[in-house]
Amino acid sequence: MRRRALLSTLAGTSTVALAGCGMVPGRKTLWPATRGGESHDDGTIERYVTFDAGGSKLASFGGDATPHDGGIALTTSLWHRDGTRVQRFRLRLAMPSADGDRYGEVSMLAPFAGDVGEPPDVSLSFSRRPPGLVVAVDDLDDLADETINTRLRVFPPETATTLTVDCSIDLTGSGLLGRQFTLDSELRFEFEAPPTG
Repeated sequence: MRRRALLSTLAGTSTVALAGCGMVPGRKTLWPATRGGESHDDGTIERYVTFDAGGSKLASFGGDATPHDGGIALTTSLWHRDGTRVQRFRLRLAMPSADGDRYGEVSMLAPFAGDVGEPPDVSLSFSRRPPGLVVAVDDLDDLADETINTRLRVFPPETATTLTVDCSIDLTGSGLLGRQFTLDSELRFEFEAPPTG
């Protein structure tokens, strides 16, 4: 039993050491290192999360949600460290209401745009489990190494007072960060009254 415990301890120590040098192949899932945000007098709610890797900031994802014209004007921004590229970008928007409806409607006000070339293809779809509306990009082309901004208009169900935005973002790194990362988190916006009112 002591030998098994010792081997387990050594294996755990080796894993930590290898993870620190950033050379472990495969994908590492990261959850937020910090969360923050504030509310403003005009009804805008700000939320953000940051992700750390190798002892320093790897990426941050945030959003501003403002009630506007019977819906919510939602702007999100993804910053990521130089030397990393976004391979896959997913947002899932859920708006639970008193009658159990979690979908509502969403539209994109402005396409993603990079320095060169055409905007990437963006897909909008429904997710049943977990429920929500999904905004997805699988090939960001020249936008992959830039800050990624979205401008969305969300029309929640009539009685909904909460909007959650789940992000799932795949990054690849180079140099000491020569591995793959998945960033998983949720931004939660809670309004005093339904934005549809």
